[in-house]
Amino acid sequence: MWGKAQKPNDLDQDVHVFDTEEICSDTADADELTVQYDEDEIGYIDFKSKESVLTLPAFADPIPFSYYFDALAEIADCHNRLQSAKDNYVNPPEQNDPPYTIIYSKDNLKAGKENTLICYMTGFYPPAVKVTWTKNNVNVTEGMTLGRYTINDDGTFAVFSSLRITPEEGAIYACTVEHQALLQPQTRELDVEITEQLVDSSSLFCGLGVILGLLGMAVGAFFFNK
Repeated sequence: MWGKAQKPNDLDQDVHVFDTEEICSDTADADELTVQYDEDEIGYIDFKSKESVLTLPAFADPIPFSYYFDALAEIADCHNRLQSAKDNYVNPPEQNDPPYTIIYSKDNLKAGKENTLICYMTGFYPPAVKVTWTKNNVNVTEGMTLGRYTINDDGTFAVFSSLRITPEEGAIYACTVEHQALLQPQTRELDVEITEQLVDSSSLFCGLGVILGLLGMAVGAFFFNK
């Protein structure tokens, strides 16, 4: 692995720049670090003799420098980056995406009529979630199911959990999801609001017709007897 660092010349930092270029590897005695001045190499670090070595000839008016201890720090950083690159190549960091969760009922909630609540989780990775259902903050396990994991187009996962209930007005049901990408459990609540069953319109008109018919017969009988 190689790297490059720049250090402005303190005397004239607008014009002159010191550069260093390092090469490091796992091979013994293979570390190299060269020193450049305005993109021209002026020396290198001899790690065996632990000294800075000028490479410019005397007539070039070389600039003396001492960079050995700074070079040790740069080479150490190079080795750290090399090890990190190797670790990520062999054991790349695992994808870690939290779930998006919603809760809803299968049908309209009606008093005394069995229904099913559904907790839908999607967009998470890896495929492992823990789901807990509660009713008024009390854990509920009876009637609970957890479906099979399915794969989304982006490689994340989705899953359904369901809970069979008989609705009670004012009850609060909650689905709590735990996943390694969540800093804390994710909870979604559903307040039970009973939907009153409406009278069927055809039955209403039929009943009204019968009433009007009976009323007409009564009126007719009254005038007939009179």
